[in-house]
Amino acid sequence: MNTRRLEERIRDGVRADPLTEGILAAAAAVFRAGVSARAGLYACGLLRAERAAVPVVSVGNLTVGGTGKTPFVRYLARALLARGRLPSILLRGYGPSPRQPKLAFPGIWRSVGDEAALLASWLPGVPVVACRNRRRGARAALTLAPMLDLLLLDDGFQHRRLARDLDIVLLDASDPWGGGRLFPAGRLREPPAALARAQAVVITRAGAAKDLESLRRDVQRLAPGALLAVAEDIAIGILGHSTGERRSLEWLSGREILAVAAIGRPAAFAASLERLGARVELAAFRDHHEYTGQEVDGLVSRARGRVIVTTEKDAIRWPGDRPADLWVLQSALGFREGERALIEAVLALASGSTRPRSRRSCRAGTPG
Repeated sequence: MNTRRLEERIRDGVRADPLTEGILAAAAAVFRAGVSARAGLYACGLLRAERAAVPVVSVGNLTVGGTGKTPFVRYLARALLARGRLPSILLRGYGPSPRQPKLAFPGIWRSVGDEAALLASWLPGVPVVACRNRRRGARAALTLAPMLDLLLLDDGFQHRRLARDLDIVLLDASDPWGGGRLFPAGRLREPPAALARAQAVVITRAGAAKDLESLRRDVQRLAPGALLAVAEDIAIGILGHSTGERRSLEWLSGREILAVAAIGRPAAFAASLERLGARVELAAFRDHHEYTGQEVDGLVSRARGRVIVTTEKDAIRWPGDRPADLWVLQSALGFREGERALIEAVLALASGSTRPRSRRSCRAGTPG
């Protein structure tokens, strides 16, 4: 089985042949041992996280693939800005992620990652810093903007070298436990029991839940003291990628669509279009895939006059020399419950009223 087919199998939860499954199970056992050993080293103090000069809120998950972290980080950043607080966002970046901190801008996604560039386009004025070393990224953000109130750590649940004051874990209601198996046999980065480290859990894509109440009970059992919120993505409009033209969601109803997605859960994107009444064929690619001009030409040919719709993250990676008739589905995060308590917890940290004292710091110039 080649690498691409293996990634697709893991993403879609499809079992391989017995021999491959045996190899993957053995690799997953090794992965589990490594995860457990690392957790033990932090638990006993042999590995220590360093604390930044301002509070750190991590937004992460338990699985490989999308749970809506980037839109959720946008939501938190906008909530802080609306209340007079200035956050910075720290990401690792994807592909050749920078070893030295790099400030993200919308047009430089190849050097900082598509998610960093997308956040920078959504949040002008908010420092978005990409760096493999999150501690180094924290120091760079504080040097750029000493008046920062808070650091938002995107995809930070497994990155424990930088201490956090609040761990928020997102669970995709359509597949919260990644098929029940650890990577590479399944999509879990850590066993579900790791949820006990979280102080807040947000169930995302609630509309796709098979049994929301059962999932709620699982969360309360695994993380009994955590805040619990329930949210879902809400489509808000369609935007012409090259023209900037806006159309209402009703425009999609009954329309033939070629949905193009290179995200963690392409099927979830296709399902969202179907719920809006579109008749959808999905063209799925590997997460963070860089589209080539030849691929775009192939997609246009495959569409055969149908409308091509993609995600906001994919639009960042669309070749500028291929002005196809591309439309972008725009969405926002909506809460069913738990929003107020979650925002109050984050704001309390940003105001400095609930943060514990620590002698360890990641101020600019601190060795790390």
